[in-house]
Amino acid sequence: MKDQQPLVTENILSTEEKDDIESIIDYRNDIAHSIEELVFDLNVDSYSKSHVKFAGKKYEHGVLERLKKYKELMYKRFSGKYVFEINMNSVLFAQAERTYLIELAKIDKKIRRLLELRKV
Repeated sequence: MKDQQPLVTENILSTEEKDDIESIIDYRNDIAHSIEELVFDLNVDSYSKSHVKFAGKKYEHGVLERLKKYKELMYKRFSGKYVFEINMNSVLFAQAERTYLIELAKIDKKIRRLLELRKV
């Protein structure tokens, strides 16, 4: 979604919601182009531990949940006003999303374990 302003104009989104969605998109673009900086500290070696303190991207907890909220919200607000296109891309994306969420859950477990180790 490149320009959300028409959605504000048509009262689908508030200005605050539009701004938040844009910040989520910016965050996604930032981490997508430097994913190694987001996950390199999933190791317990001393280099990774020291490097993350100074250079690592900070994972923003809650971004995924906010994005899910907007997805549901927009489907509700779009109904009756817009037509949704259904094609194979949406099916393939849903499968990719499911795989990605499974991997995120695995990474979350590892992050929590490493946080406990680092407290020591």
